[in-house]
Order: sequence, then C-alpha cells, then structure tokens
Amino acid sequence: MPRSVKIEVPMESARPLPEHVLGANCNILRPPFPLDSDEFRSLYEDAGRPFFRYPGGTVSNYLNHKTGFMDADKAGGRGGRYERNNENVKQLTGGKGFTAEWFIAVAQSLELQFVLVLNMCTMSLEENEEFLQELKSAGIEIPFIELGNELSFDEYEGFFESGEKYLKEARKLTKICRDVFPQVKISAVVPNNLYSRKNYLNRVQSGANERQTEWVRVLAADSNFFDAVSIHCYSGVGIDQCENEKDLPTMEDALCFGFSHTDVQFHRIVTFLEKTFPNKEIWVTEYGHKELKDGQLNSKFGLDSSFVSGLHNVAIMLHLLSFPSITIAHWHSMSKMTLERNGNVEVASTHDVFSFVRTTLKEYDSYVRPRLEGGGKYEGKGEYEGEHPCLETGFFFNSADKANCCLIVVNKSGQNFKVTELVATTSGGEVSLEVEEVEDCCSGEVELQPHCKSQRRRKQERTLLPVEPFSVTKILLKQK
Repeated sequence: MPRSVKIEVPMESARPLPEHVLGANCNILRPPFPLDSDEFRSLYEDAGRPFFRYPGGTVSNYLNHKTGFMDADKAGGRGGRYERNNENVKQLTGGKGFTAEWFIAVAQSLELQFVLVLNMCTMSLEENEEFLQELKSAGIEIPFIELGNELSFDEYEGFFESGEKYLKEARKLTKICRDVFPQVKISAVVPNNLYSRKNYLNRVQSGANERQTEWVRVLAADSNFFDAVSIHCYSGVGIDQCENEKDLPTMEDALCFGFSHTDVQFHRIVTFLEKTFPNKEIWVTEYGHKELKDGQLNSKFGLDSSFVSGLHNVAIMLHLLSFPSITIAHWHSMSKMTLERNGNVEVASTHDVFSFVRTTLKEYDSYVRPRLEGGGKYEGKGEYEGEHPCLETGFFFNSADKANCCLIVVNKSGQNFKVTELVATTSGGEVSLEVEEVEDCCSGEVELQPHCKSQRRRKQERTLLPVEPFSVTKILLKQK
C-alpha cells in the first residue's frame, strides 16, 4: 500500500533560481563526442544546453593552451597516460590540439556559457595572461574563472607545497584576470575532503596541522581578493576498492550509501563554508559519485552512465538548490552521457535523466523548497547510518507569470508513495494547484542492476499522484 504524502509549497519563501546551477562538467580528454562535431552539438542541445565547464577537471591543471596538448613531462605519475592522451587529442582535433584558437571556434559555434578553469601548475602567469588576451581579442567574454582544479590534493604538492603558496600565486593570477576581464568572478579551491570524508571537518575545526586543513585556514584568513570557493562533492558507494567482482555492493546498496552520504554531509559542509567564508559564493563545480579505483571492476560495477548514477545526481541537485549561496554547479559529467556498446556509441541513461530535469527547469526562474508530511524515512548505510528522508523535492515557477509551475520529486527509497494533498500557501491563504501532466523517470527493470537503463512514463492519474520507488517524478502544474 503506497504511503500518503502531503506537500505544501510556502510561496513566501520563494527566491530566484540561479541560472548557472544546472550545469554540466565535461572532461575534454574523454568527451562523449568531439566538441566540434554535430553529434556533440545534438547531445548538448538535447540536454538543454547546460552551463559548461572548460576544459574540465584534472585536465585543467596540465593542458597547455598554447600548444594544445597536455604537459605530460610535468605530470608526474600521470605522464605516461597523458602521452597516450596526446595521441588521442591529435585525432580529435586533426592534429591541432586544444589550442585557444580551437576553443574559440567551439565556444562561438555552440554559443557556450561556461566557467573557465585556469592551469596554475604547468603554465606561467605570463602564459595565462596571453591565453586570456587571446580569448578577449576573439570577443569571448569570461564571466567566471576557477583558479585551478583540486589543487589541495597531495598530487599537486610539488606545485603548491602549502596553502600559503597557493594563496600567493592565486592573488597574482587574480590580478591578471581582472586586468583582462574587469567584471570576472574568481573562485579559489577548497579541499574536497570536507565532503568526501565524514570526519575531515572535525580535523579542520580542531586545528590539525596538515597541508589540506591548513589550506582552508589560510584562505579564510585572506579572502578579500576572490568572490567564491569551489568544492567537489562525490558521494561514496560503500566501497573504494576491492579485490574481485564478488565483493562489489549491490546497486541498491551503493545508491543508498550515496544518498545517505549526501543527506549527512551536504548541509553540514555548505553551512561550514558559509560560516568560514561569509559573503562568498559557493561553486559546486563537480558533483556525482565516486568511481572504484580498479578500472575493470568499475566497468563491471556498471554505475557510471547508468540510471542509478543519474538518480543520485538529481538528489544532490535538489540539495544544492536549497542554498542561496550556491550559485554555480556542474553535474559530473557530460563525458559519462554516452557509452560504447558493441563498437557503437550510444546515448546513456545519465543523459536521459539529466535532460529529463534540465530541459524543464531551464524554463523557470524561481524556486521554493516544499514542506512534506508523511514522506517516510530510509535507513542509511555504513558510517552514514541513521534515518533520512525518503523524498527530495523542489518547486519551480516563473516570477513574471506564476501560472505555470513544476514540482520535482526524487524517491530515494524502495517504498511506494502517493501525493494525496498538494497546496501552495501565501500570506493571503492557499492557492489552488491544478495538475496538468505527470511523468516519471525510473529504472526499466524490477530490481536495480549494473548498467541499468532509464525509462520515462506518462501517468494518467491526476488526483492521487504516484511516486514510484527509486524514481524522479515531474509534475507540471497550473496555479489558479
């Protein structure tokens, strides 16, 4: 028997929906298709033209925009891989490389809006200035810049032995960025361990003398030159590495672990960043789930590019929308929105789930966090055990015309629900909401399986609105 849920939408708490929180990251070394191809254009447009991040994550720290290739000789343990990647780059670009000229053509052709991640590791200040000037001369405006990617990680200790060194170089590069683009917003990077490791925040707050904990304190003490902090939020799946396939968790257990990781950590970490960096924006420029360290087992695990991965990410998306301080966010990633099967490249379920939400929400400019009664609880996994809400919701509308609106509901559990009451409240009383259309996106299988695909279903019911287990439900409404 489905459990009854009452959903109330307090319209007095409505606030603007930031236009850049529905973005997508993309690793240009592993693009779903070449960025200058018709196939990528189609994938990008079908996904609702998400706010982009260029050139991606780790690639940003080693890509030389002048040569167009990875500085493999400066990449330490990644050097051999990047030498091989450079051969692939030649194929993707006809030998030209990912030069500034190449990117300018892509950005102009796709009319990209994007965050630019600068290479603070293998490019000098002068080379970065030359790159920015080249973009400006071509008429490319840069409104947002990240000062590197995940540079607090131990991998980059050879470039930045301390937070002090990063701060010093970041300040210099920020001046260059603002000389070229006076209106640009600048973000400094903070350690992802704040989210990925449950007890890491305690180490930061206790004053532990470590490179990454010191990194946070140094930035907080001298934050007057940047506008935002960037963090990546990757939820665990219950296991980081294992010896063989039989040790892999089930898809349901992995998904539940990821959900409970988010339910415990996300609010805690964002609240900490708001307090530590007051009046700064927060950019979640990558969010998703952790990959297994063993590539072959990760492939067999089948979480990447699956419906399960997409469902997890929509839940994080609804979490981040509830914080006004979060102004930029990127789903990870467009690189996982296709997969190769039997020698053919096909659109993956993660793309289907992302576009299911993104193509609808891009039509709205306002957001309300609903209140729920009867939403139920699920039991968290591992170190995130405890009871957590089964449902995540978000209500969206246009400020100029409040008539048409949308409710998104994510069911993070295996339970069935039905929305028996749905009302919007204002200072003047209740506002009637009439259901126009109901559609959900769920697994196409009875049980969650590796590589499980998604399916969309239109619902005929307009009164007792069903919310299926492990699903995203989209309810289009009209205020009367």
